[in-house]
Amino acid sequence: MNILVLNCGSSSVKYSLWDVPVEKKIVSGIIDCIHVVGIPCNHIRNSDMIPEELNIDNHAEAVAYIINLVKKSGADISAIGHRVVQGGERFKESTLVNEEVKDAISHYFDIAPLHNPPNLEGVLACEENYPGLPNVAVFDTAFHQTIPDVASTYAIPKYLAKKHGIRRYGFHGISHKYVSVELTKNFPEMKKIISCHLGNGSSITAINSGKSIDTSMGFSPLEGLVMGTRAGDLDPEIPIYLMEKEGLKTSELLSIFNKQSGLAGISGISSDMRKLLESDDQSANLAVDIYCYRAKKYIGSYMAALNGCDAIIFTGGIGENSPEIRNMILSSMDFFGAKLDKKRNENTEATFGEISSNDSSVRVFVIPTNEELMLARETFKVVSMV
Repeated sequence: MNILVLNCGSSSVKYSLWDVPVEKKIVSGIIDCIHVVGIPCNHIRNSDMIPEELNIDNHAEAVAYIINLVKKSGADISAIGHRVVQGGERFKESTLVNEEVKDAISHYFDIAPLHNPPNLEGVLACEENYPGLPNVAVFDTAFHQTIPDVASTYAIPKYLAKKHGIRRYGFHGISHKYVSVELTKNFPEMKKIISCHLGNGSSITAINSGKSIDTSMGFSPLEGLVMGTRAGDLDPEIPIYLMEKEGLKTSELLSIFNKQSGLAGISGISSDMRKLLESDDQSANLAVDIYCYRAKKYIGSYMAALNGCDAIIFTGGIGENSPEIRNMILSSMDFFGAKLDKKRNENTEATFGEISSNDSSVRVFVIPTNEELMLARETFKVVSMV
């Protein structure tokens, strides 16, 4: 069964075609810079990596272009899987798209304004270009629906939380689920897991027996760790204070906290961790230190929430590729039983591998994430039940 997987982001569409259940990737690529002023839209196929400039104005046109490519290749498609960022409390698992599901995706536009609109646009484009073909919504929030009330409830008036659906939703669920499943495939005895998805967007999740019990991102992807351009945890008085002192509009404030903060805001140099690690600038060094300190705090708190820990996973662009960041985060955590083996840590090149020392009571792994494959697996599971 061939399954087309689509990930419609705020300015891009990533796609891949999978032969499932053998889990063989047939083709993949990305159409980038959609809606980006001053930069032409381009298409990069993983097979050739040569950018092809396109005259595409929106996500619907990008999806239509991808579908046309697949049709020209002669490949049959049995189903299409869509990454949908926000599914709210309605969806605890992936589901076949119908009118109710589309209404729910649009209902959460206000909560996920950068992601849910293009997610829905991708679904509608597929329905138009492949009428009758099953579409499956794979929600980033679904994995975190097992988080108990004690961890998902904010301490605000109950009537407001209920009226506006304010709770901890969590994100990166597809990635956290994938790496935890891959770990337990190889080590079924691993029950208490802390998954660290570290990249431009970063989050940490506590997992017990395959279920998310807490996660650092909350009502929105802004809460939690310091990220590339996101502030992470803030005193709620700060936004109000800045609005009064700077005369900022809500949209301007959101732009500051989402696009101008984090590593970029602290360093004043870049949101790219590689550039910051290479820099001798004090602000760059501080940004890296804060990034690692925040991650260390969450790992420690989740060890407490789990009442112990069997394994820590590093994944995502930074988590998979930066031995220095992994070492900084886990340094001075001997008390918790987490010790890195220096040689193993430095020799890991974004492949599945253990990097903890032989005397570490908490085992530490690097597991490259594969959200596209997880989307294909979930889509196959849903359509197989129809």
